[in-house]
Amino acid sequence: MTWSVEGSRDGVQVLPTYSVLEPPVDRQRVYEVCQGILNPQSARVLDRLAVELNGEGVLPGIDALEDWASGISGMESGDGELRYERIGHFQDGRDLFGLSLFEEGELIGTTFEQLEVIVVDVSELDAIEVVDENRVTLPPESPEESDEFHWRMYVGRGTLVGEGESTFRDSPDGKPRANVGLIPGPGVLIGRVGRWVGRLMSRPKKPDSDKFRGSRLKYFVDKHPNVARRYPDITDATISSTAPVMKNGGSIAIMVHGTFSCSIPAMVLLDRHLAVPAFRFEHDTFAPLARNASDLVHAVHTAIPQGLSIYFLAHSRGGLVARLAARDLATRYRVSVYTFGTPHRGTPLANAGGRMLNALLSMGRLLAGGVFSWDPISYSIKRLLRSRGLPDGLDIMRTDSQFLDSMRFGTDPFELRAYGGVYDLETRADGALAYIGSEFLKGVFANEVNDLVVPLRSTLASGVTRQLSMSCDHFSYFGDTEVLRDLELIR
Repeated sequence: MTWSVEGSRDGVQVLPTYSVLEPPVDRQRVYEVCQGILNPQSARVLDRLAVELNGEGVLPGIDALEDWASGISGMESGDGELRYERIGHFQDGRDLFGLSLFEEGELIGTTFEQLEVIVVDVSELDAIEVVDENRVTLPPESPEESDEFHWRMYVGRGTLVGEGESTFRDSPDGKPRANVGLIPGPGVLIGRVGRWVGRLMSRPKKPDSDKFRGSRLKYFVDKHPNVARRYPDITDATISSTAPVMKNGGSIAIMVHGTFSCSIPAMVLLDRHLAVPAFRFEHDTFAPLARNASDLVHAVHTAIPQGLSIYFLAHSRGGLVARLAARDLATRYRVSVYTFGTPHRGTPLANAGGRMLNALLSMGRLLAGGVFSWDPISYSIKRLLRSRGLPDGLDIMRTDSQFLDSMRFGTDPFELRAYGGVYDLETRADGALAYIGSEFLKGVFANEVNDLVVPLRSTLASGVTRQLSMSCDHFSYFGDTEVLRDLELIR
């Protein structure tokens, strides 16, 4: 199989240093190749790469699909199922394994990867193009397909870590090419080519639920069992079961997670920083916002005695759920809502429709213990889901959302604190640099300051009790020292 890489600097085409690693490929071999092609000025890039290679969790573009997909094969939730199985063969006769998504027994899509790993020295380049000359035997009756280059990039003196996917497109020379925009500086890019085949693009039905929410939650419960027990799901609690933990004078905290997530990763970061008993609210973010809020109100009424002080700690879309629920709960409880990266006035990212899911999952590096890691369920869906529209629970975050407009009227009968982040490439030395080198986010936000997901003007909406702007990305609020200091003051 043949791959080539072309680069550009200041509009001039150059030939970068790169290597195509034949299978089998492991992390140690990837590191050794990077060490061989980078110059001495890239030592900190290698240090950051070593940290991630020694960590847990899948590393897109580096690890093979089989490294994590075989462990989740057969996971079910609702009417969805994932299967990792033989789906065909490569041209040279090697077996081809892929991960397939089924809904209600129907095959929706299959994804698989080429076996080679491409390593490129991207130091001081503006962009690269990966030229694909591979040919594989596809499964029959697959009406739609798309090829993508899945990559991870380590660049800068900090260093910044990014990931994303670039679609192969036809070119005048007849060779499919995938373009990756870069950030100038010392760095290395590592990637694999993947292919998706399926039918979902010809079925415009919007997803009405996050079918693998239960599997994702189970993954994090198994990974952090002590945290999951210490901070139970409020929807599973009752007044009798919660009474023993409320001996602090009448205050509790409830974590409300954001899109396509769960609350456990945030509680891993907040663990030991909260002086009050805390609970999680695990909910389906694809469902309508009003339904989420109603479920939260019901859970609180069921589990929490009247008259207590409730502090909602709400990330991203969870802030909208908490605000809506708090309007009802404020008649029976003393309520405060702290929102972190919440699109109170919507986000242009939602205006992008179905591409929002892909962008969110590329950027959603759930930070725990200082190293970003994927949960395999989210990564599977990211690779498999193709949608022409957003579910109702996400579409409501459009900047022209009439529902969000309606929430602007009147005064909220509770304390509302809003925290908004600004992601600055010049000062950030870590974080979720996914998509930032592509034209996608540039086109979405133009010159408007943002935290990679929500504009600052939307996170710091009018009417809040306190507005605090900080330097962080959308997924790093609970690692900020000022945020943790504020939360430690809750009594």
